[in-house]
Amino acid sequence: MYKKLLIILLFCSQKISTNTIVITHHYTYTNPLSASLVMGKLSNFLQEIKYYKNEDIYFALEEFIRLRPINKKEYTSPSIKHVLSYLNKELIHRIKRINNQIKYQYRLDYESLAESAVCISLGTTFNVLIYYCLKNEGCFKYNEASPFIAVLSVILGPLFSIISITHLQNALNPNRENEHLEKYKNLFNFVKQLQTHEYPHDAWFFF
Repeated sequence: MYKKLLIILLFCSQKISTNTIVITHHYTYTNPLSASLVMGKLSNFLQEIKYYKNEDIYFALEEFIRLRPINKKEYTSPSIKHVLSYLNKELIHRIKRINNQIKYQYRLDYESLAESAVCISLGTTFNVLIYYCLKNEGCFKYNEASPFIAVLSVILGPLFSIISITHLQNALNPNRENEHLEKYKNLFNFVKQLQTHEYPHDAWFFF
């Protein structure tokens, strides 16, 4: 009852929205963008904003802040300070990279290429480990950690290999985010404005 009342009070001063309030796994939000922020999926948020208008992006951030008193009871939901700090840092990085790409017109995204190489190395390492454990069954008998390492390798080997493909695709398409430069700049300015405010309700606590 009190939770529903708090939601009503939070939204009564805001403009009427056609979005539906969703409460799932103790997270409260009204749209997919807000959900990514509330659940701490910040990299997903930065990917999703490419397909939304600036007004929708700003609304999601403002809603995340308004609903913090409710969502902070879920310990996996990030704080306002953390979200704004992460977005600030990541947007600076993206804006700088895009500006350099526009200026110098690199044929490859060398940062993504390096990330792809790291993932390939890790994937290969884990794949070799599982191959070794399967070929030498004795390692399971004399080393209690071997079964755990084998299972971990089965999971991480293919995972890093798949991630490396994504980074390689990005490396081959260095101009992929150029069209989003203005959106990133506008969001960066909006985040900077939000960081000038104090959020006393941001403190994390248990009931």
